[in-house]
Amino acid sequence: MWMELVTRELAVLINVSVEQAGQVYLVGRVIPALDALITGLLYTKTDELTVEVISRTLNLLAKLSRDQQGALAIAQSKNIVLRALLYFNRGVFPAEYVLQSLRLLNNCIKTVPDFRGIFLDTHGFTLKGLDKCVSDTLDLFNESLQKGDWDNFTNACSFVSGLSDAFPERAIDF
Repeated sequence: MWMELVTRELAVLINVSVEQAGQVYLVGRVIPALDALITGLLYTKTDELTVEVISRTLNLLAKLSRDQQGALAIAQSKNIVLRALLYFNRGVFPAEYVLQSLRLLNNCIKTVPDFRGIFLDTHGFTLKGLDKCVSDTLDLFNESLQKGDWDNFTNACSFVSGLSDAFPERAIDF
């Protein structure tokens, strides 16, 4: 029952976060709770409610990452960044997870001045941790170009640009 309530509340918060004023209002109030929520949920494709809660949590985080303070708070959460990296896997997780993770990471990479330092030094991640993001982004780029899916093509291009700026040694992968 509580998961159904969480799903409904997340839907409301997603609607509130569409506008910048809503993002600003929510940033300091919900990111710690979203951190705990996304960290505590274990993905299982047979549990539709869990799949939906994770999807909505990623959606809300991606929207909150549009705000500079939101992107900073999200980037500073090792748990959220780790989950975004994990869910950025087209072979395992739903396409919606991958796209929301791409948007979330892209906003953080482009908005947070020292995302690289936070990623490598503060959180202790390595450049290898970006491998799946790189390969899945290349796949998304090629598929969306072939299909004429310009929204996803634009998302892939934007991510390639941001990732290459923040991690120039990974530019060769593209």
